Amino acid sequence: MKNLTGLLMAVIFLQNILLPYAVNADETESWFLMARHGECQKINILQRKIPEIDGINNPESFIKLMESLGHKTIVKKLEGLEGKAVQINVPARGLALMFVKKSICKEIVKK
Repeated sequence: MKNLTGLLMAVIFLQNILLPYAVNADETESWFLMARHGECQKINILQRKIPEIDGINNPESFIKLMESLGHKTIVKKLEGLEGKAVQINVPARGLALMFVKKSICKEIVKK
């Protein structure tokens, strides 16, 4: 019984630590690029500058692509918008991009 109680306490402790990283319902939301004036564009708009962009649909796959092409990427997660927005800079390509979830686009349009 003592071992079971200890195990249960450990699970509760880990759950509280890992809860912020849990997959939430908006994980299925699409990612977009935010333009200078707040409008959102599909990621494939980058195809003019990056022909290899085909099939890229989220920040993680974009980072992997840039790094596979030998480009350093600088990633900045935005406080309060974790999982909904991320800034990615690729200095060698002259790119400073803001990836946002669809819900962020909708919030900006409302304002």
